[in-house]
Amino acid sequence: MEEHARLLIKGLELDKISEDNRDNSFQKFAYLIDFFYKTKVKVCMQDGLNNHRFSFGTIYDLFYSPWSAISQKDSLKGISQATYQMVISMSMQHPSLGKEMNDEEWAKKGMLKVHYGISKIDRDKNYVTEQKEWQKFRALYYASHPGSYEWKNKDDVFLPNKLYSDKLLEDEILNSVHKEEYVKAQKDKRENVLSIFFHDYVMKAQGPNIAAYTKKIGELICTANYYKYEHDLSVRESTLNHHSMRAIYSTVNRDGEKQYISLDFKHGMFEYHDKKGKHLGEFRFTGLKNSEGETSHDLTTLY
Repeated sequence: MEEHARLLIKGLELDKISEDNRDNSFQKFAYLIDFFYKTKVKVCMQDGLNNHRFSFGTIYDLFYSPWSAISQKDSLKGISQATYQMVISMSMQHPSLGKEMNDEEWAKKGMLKVHYGISKIDRDKNYVTEQKEWQKFRALYYASHPGSYEWKNKDDVFLPNKLYSDKLLEDEILNSVHKEEYVKAQKDKRENVLSIFFHDYVMKAQGPNIAAYTKKIGELICTANYYKYEHDLSVRESTLNHHSMRAIYSTVNRDGEKQYISLDFKHGMFEYHDKKGKHLGEFRFTGLKNSEGETSHDLTTLY
């Protein structure tokens, strides 16, 4: 399925952003455009955008003016020269923001489409200004449309959006006291650095709060990888197992069959299951296998 993004006129007005937030907002916008091109999202513009007069001029004034002109515009104050040069560099790599497209043409595009820009737009659930928002929108779409995701050959068998979900785990490490150790271990190219630091340091540090933390991060990783929470199945398995905690998620795999991930609240791990509920093993949130499958961990209410 093709994925589409349309740049809106009202989302490009930088004077709606406070001066102290413009630099960060402009960076995220540039990275989002770069991400769209690298992941082959079909980008286009709202009709009329090319000739629209913004507070800073036209869209070409924003992307192709010399720094001396940019630095004099009130609505662009706050944007640093370094950020602007970075944006110019990206603009040279991706000189086109796609063709203009009116609402009627846009409506004919595939189901997975989003509006985007620099400025926030209220009350538009399908609008993003940065990659994290796009990833969240994309993940929720695929989770609510089982079987619509087209698996790639390079995709992990259970975690098709692993590159992004690994970034979520890395953020947890970088926000912990182990940040410097992790960065050093990365530079030293140690094996399985992400998995080791997240599970052996961050997860274990949760102590008595490990179950709550597993629920929080497990849901993040499952959702990021297009899984849908299976409420009824979770309740059935919980009831069968003396009302122990159960949280089970499902998706449709590359073979068109359901597969399941359940959360191991005791160890802060994933349990992988096939379409029949057979336990395939315990895995870390990075997809690294931790132990072999056990029949005692099967999802027996699927039989």
